[in-house]
Amino acid sequence: MNARLLHITAGMFSCLSFILFTISNAHPIWGEIGNGFGQSTTGLWKSCTPTRSGKTCLKVSCMSKSNETSFCDNIQAARIFITLACILSGISTICFVIRALLSEKIPGILILTPKVLAIPCLLIGCIGVTIAINACINTIYGMKFNLGDAAIIGIIAVFMNFFGVIAISLIRR
Repeated sequence: MNARLLHITAGMFSCLSFILFTISNAHPIWGEIGNGFGQSTTGLWKSCTPTRSGKTCLKVSCMSKSNETSFCDNIQAARIFITLACILSGISTICFVIRALLSEKIPGILILTPKVLAIPCLLIGCIGVTIAINACINTIYGMKFNLGDAAIIGIIAVFMNFFGVIAISLIRR
């Protein structure tokens, strides 16, 4: 196959996964449940609950010593893994952009870095999205849970990263 086309394809998948992981990390709706007043939402960084007077949103804080350590551990782990996936896919994207701009003289590290980062980024993204969804599901007992926008975007980011890994693995040099 054409190596340049594979580099462009892999770079696009890397860029898409970077954008989607970043959106997924920042978006506050990882899960939704219904209650008597409307939809309660939970995310990695804040949780919102509808009330009679509107909506109350609170920062998801795990500083206190309570019996919610399992939830806090999962949320903090999800934050770390998804943030790492953002960073790794971002570095990979930057390497692809620099490689595209320097088409003639390419340092070996710019060829090797995206290949080295692709699989760890995929694994870290899978772990982070799984932990985040699990943490959100486990906060609700006996209520109907719906995946939120951020969870779906995170799943799509993992798939984009997977397709990027396939494209990168097809590049010979």
